[in-house]
Amino acid sequence: MKSALSIFLATAMVLLFAASLASGDDLTSLVKRFNEASQTQNWSGACAVIKEIGALNNEKATKVLIETALKVENSQVFKASKEALSSITDKDAVSYMCKSVLKHSSWEVRALLTEIIGKQKSDESFETLISVLKDYRNRPEVHIEAVRALKAKGKKEAVDALIDLLEQVEREKGTLWVELRKTLTELTGEDYDKAATWRKQWAAKKEELKATPKQGEPSESPKPGVTPGGPRTTLDDEVKKAPKFFGAEVLSRRILFIIDCSSSMIAKDPPMAGPEAGQKPQPPQRPPGVSGGT
Repeated sequence: MKSALSIFLATAMVLLFAASLASGDDLTSLVKRFNEASQTQNWSGACAVIKEIGALNNEKATKVLIETALKVENSQVFKASKEALSSITDKDAVSYMCKSVLKHSSWEVRALLTEIIGKQKSDESFETLISVLKDYRNRPEVHIEAVRALKAKGKKEAVDALIDLLEQVEREKGTLWVELRKTLTELTGEDYDKAATWRKQWAAKKEELKATPKQGEPSESPKPGVTPGGPRTTLDDEVKKAPKFFGAEVLSRRILFIIDCSSSMIAKDPPMAGPEAGQKPQPPQRPPGVSGGT
């Protein structure tokens, strides 16, 4: 019995080792094919290889997608890489993406991976998103992806980190500030104009949430838009009061308008004619001396 068990275990180890070698060989071959397709600008072929790499669904394949495929500056390759990374489910591979979100040198890659891991349901992915928020050196684009992902997850455990980041950007405002306000309102049902107010009110709300309401008696939390003790400024109110530039609200404190004063800007567009201008189509004008007829 023991010898049979030993033979079975030995055979299993050999098969696993052979499978790992085959997997490594497959990846090496795929990387070679991808490089050849990229060098000849065969983008459809490169994208097909990326799909095969993603199908391996392991950490090594994920590393290749991040460190090789995403370095190719081509929109088709970028889209294919995003789809391949989004299909990854292997635990170690997802963990590698989480680590890359925090340390990769390219903010574009960090933003992409933040969006991807935001769709994962693991505790590690949630903790990674919180770490992204706490790194105030991050680009706003990366922070925005993390904020949107946390909004989709709907976990109130993210509120404190969101308030902390709001405090960092509320002086300059801008798109990130708007996304933070929207997400905090979505998670808490409240809206305040200052991070300090958010922190004070949320501390009280957390204590309220800890208390279990009596059976048949719902907890009495303030309704969105209503603050005990008087009215307050909501995000919608601030958007309405914000100055506008060609109809778009300007919420940021640091704005640079670049105005083209070159001679080409003096030229006027020709008057519109036809359906787009609300007129009937006009027949083409014939040059002088040319008669009509068939």
